[in-house]
Amino acid sequence: MNELELISLNSAENDEEYQKVKSFWDKHLPIIVSLDAEYSYYAIRDDGNIVCGYEPEFEETEVIADSFKDFIKSHIINYDDIKDDEQFWLFFLECGFSQGYEEENEIVVSEFIYENYEVDMEWANEFTGWYEGIMDDNDGYSDMPKRLKIHLSTGSNFYIDFHPCDVLYYIDDERIGSSGADFKLGIIYWEDFKKYTADLSDIEKLLIMPMLNAENADIDELKNIIKNALKQTPVKENDIEMLCEMIINHCSSLCND
Repeated sequence: MNELELISLNSAENDEEYQKVKSFWDKHLPIIVSLDAEYSYYAIRDDGNIVCGYEPEFEETEVIADSFKDFIKSHIINYDDIKDDEQFWLFFLECGFSQGYEEENEIVVSEFIYENYEVDMEWANEFTGWYEGIMDDNDGYSDMPKRLKIHLSTGSNFYIDFHPCDVLYYIDDERIGSSGADFKLGIIYWEDFKKYTADLSDIEKLLIMPMLNAENADIDELKNIIKNALKQTPVKENDIEMLCEMIINHCSSLCND
C-alpha cells in the first residue's frame, strides 16, 4: 500500500522534499487506492479525518469525511435511506430488471420507465458517481460505489453496489451477480428466495428480485409480492399490471441462462 509514497519519494529532488514526503505518509494510512488512468487514493489521517489525493501531487489532499465511520456511512445505505426516495425506485426498476419486457408492445422496463416517468439523470449520476471519462479512467466502475445493505432473514447480508455502468450483487463477501459486462443474474431460486426474505416486507423483497430465478416459483404468490411492492413506489396504478408482467418476465428469462 506504499506505492504512492514510493512514487513521490522517487520524484523528490532533494533531501528536504524527501523528508516532507516521508513525514506526510507517516501521518496517512491509505485505505483505497486506484491505479487507473489517474492515480488517486483515500487515506485515514492521524487526526482521524478521511482525505483523498490525486496525482501528480499526492500530498495535496482534500478532507472528505470527519471519521472513518462517517466515510462508510456516506457509501453504505440501508432500506430506510431510500424507502421514500422516488428517484431511487425509478432508477432501481430501470437498472435492476434489465431482462424485463412486455411482449405485446415490444418494450423493455428501461424504455417504459423513461417514456412514462421523469427520471432525474443528475440524481442518477450523483448516486452512481458517474462522470465524463469514467469509462476511460475506470471501465465504468466507481472506487466507492453506493452500497445498499439488506439484512436477510437467514442472518446474512445482501448488498447491491451501484456503479455508473454496472450493478453488482453480493451475499456477505461473495459476489453473486452482475448486470454489466460479466452478466450473471438469476442464481437465487424460489425456495432460497423465500428463506432469505421470510421476514422482509414485499418492497424489500423487490430489491432482491433482480437475482431471482423464477423456475418452480409460485407465480401467483410472486405476482402478489410484486404488485404489493409497486404500490409503494412512484409507479402509477394503471402501470402496475404491466410492470409486474415485465418483472415476472425478467425472472423467468433467467431460468435457462
